[in-house]
Amino acid sequence: MGDINLTLFFSPRQPTAGGVTLGVGPVFVLPTATDSKLGGKKWGAGPAGVALKMDGPWTYGILANHVWSFAGDDDRPDINNTFAQPFVAYTWPSAWTVSVQSETSYNWDTES
Repeated sequence: MGDINLTLFFSPRQPTAGGVTLGVGPVFVLPTATDSKLGGKKWGAGPAGVALKMDGPWTYGILANHVWSFAGDDDRPDINNTFAQPFVAYTWPSAWTVSVQSETSYNWDTES
């Protein structure tokens, strides 16, 4: 098992006038990895946001966050990562859904 990445969003009950649902909140990284190769051994936190639109059977948008470490094993590298995940999904009337998403992350402290 790896580290837990917990994201909480605060969002208005209704979408904006353009039908976009926005959410902002914190993201937390909890060092829960069962093997040191699967986690950072660092506590982390930062801002997160999501924007999505539901248009008939389609749902599309993007989720993003940035995490900085603030405590943990001093022998491990600090966390300074940006994450973005665009997504699109189609839902049939039978409730079957197909989705496509990609994940991109960037480590701001890497040397290579």
